Amino acid sequence: MRYRNAILIGVFLPLFLISVGVIESAPNKRPNAAQVTPQSISLTVNNTSDTSDLNPGDGVCDTDSVTAGSQCSLRAAIQEANTTLGTDTINFNIPASGVQTIALLSALPTITDALVIDGYSQPGSAPATNSIPAVIL
Repeated sequence: MRYRNAILIGVFLPLFLISVGVIESAPNKRPNAAQVTPQSISLTVNNTSDTSDLNPGDGVCDTDSVTAGSQCSLRAAIQEANTTLGTDTINFNIPASGVQTIALLSALPTITDALVIDGYSQPGSAPATNSIPAVIL
């Protein structure tokens, strides 16, 4: 009973203090309404760079306006996914062979909504089975 009361106090007291204005709630980290796309999207990382999306919220993961086609880094894909509501998916299709390493220059953006990051979508990778170890590229 003591723990139940502690949980109730730990949950409801801060909510009460926020509602009466004693403490401020944490700032909303979601983009403003003009930047949020209402539907889920699927994005594909196709390079190992650690560059930002050119225009988060436009529904296109692209880090390079000069190179033809979308150049999508993991950082840019997370930035773009953060601008949509619902569960987004990040897949991988990095065209080089062998092990691919994404060397981060700084911490990745905080993920602000449901997101599936499917590393096994990279061609050549495979999940482990009872008799075969995982192939992670």
